[in-house]
Amino acid sequence: LEKWVSLGCPKGNPDEMPPVPTFKEGWTMGEPDVVLEMTEPYELAAEGPDEYRHFVIPTNLKDDVYITAMDILPGNPRVDHHVIVFLDPNGASERLDKADPLPGYVTSGGWPGFIAPAALGGWAPGIVPTPLPAGVARIVPKGSRIVLQMHYHKSGRPEIDRTKVGLYLSKEKPRRLVRDIAVTPLSALPMLQNLPIASKKIPANDENYRIGETLVVPEDIELLSVRPHMHLIGKEMKVTATFPDGKVEQLMYIKNWDFNWQENYYYAQPVRIPKDTRLTLEAVFDNSEKNPANPSMPPKDVGWGEATTDEMAFCFMEAVPTTDATSDEDLTLPAVARFLKRFVEYQLTGPHTPVGQILARQKSK
Repeated sequence: LEKWVSLGCPKGNPDEMPPVPTFKEGWTMGEPDVVLEMTEPYELAAEGPDEYRHFVIPTNLKDDVYITAMDILPGNPRVDHHVIVFLDPNGASERLDKADPLPGYVTSGGWPGFIAPAALGGWAPGIVPTPLPAGVARIVPKGSRIVLQMHYHKSGRPEIDRTKVGLYLSKEKPRRLVRDIAVTPLSALPMLQNLPIASKKIPANDENYRIGETLVVPEDIELLSVRPHMHLIGKEMKVTATFPDGKVEQLMYIKNWDFNWQENYYYAQPVRIPKDTRLTLEAVFDNSEKNPANPSMPPKDVGWGEATTDEMAFCFMEAVPTTDATSDEDLTLPAVARFLKRFVEYQLTGPHTPVGQILARQKSK
């Protein structure tokens, strides 16, 4: 490097230069079929802790619609840390909104304050929308609301945000609906912060702190995509699948994590995941002075939490059933919600768990 600088920083072979990436202004996929916007701007103070605030947006849809893609236009990228879009078909979010004097409402633990039957996706720096494969969609029921969970990180000056969501509608009735999975250590879940399991912290000056978790799939599925998420001291993340026959396949591996570039990675072909496959997440953190992204110098212990200077470890996955719908009921929101319920229950009472084994013995007797 010193020699290169002393020579005046000459360019290399121009024929070997990679193309400069281009980024489209506005909506990446063109004008959406439906544009939804925060009903009023939200003002942030110049300084202070991070804010998680939820904004309710009525869709005013007269009929159920199926969407093949969603895009988010951050109202203020200087303070928009990330956005998650929840679906509220019953109006629970409006009651929470009315109880808060400011635009939107606040909850603790990183959830929207009600049991959302589905999420529509989200945005973080670097994410661009990708249309779902042919025949696959998400459903937005008529009369439903969407709830934007906005994570704000103060910029040092007063800011205003008014984020938009764009929906791209399916031109035909889909054959399968997306199910969402989150593979994460229990200690990484914000809503479990008060439990003893969440008391562990990433020690200061540890450049290879490792955590992991294994979840078991309750039924045959196909994986469409993966979206890893950590914060500033994330170093690497790997997700593997251990199939019932013992075969192991790597589903995702980021060796050099960059918080400023978080992408949703789609497989060239869906990955078939049989029932009782074990999905294992391994995450490594660098909480040392060697990590230039470390927000604390000298380093300090870091716990799980919502702030940018806290940490998380998630791998979100989009999945679909392995077979097409056989009835209209298979293409409804309740069908999607039932899968989520089965997935959670299977981690507690499936045959691989102590509780499941006890239940199996009792049944056999």
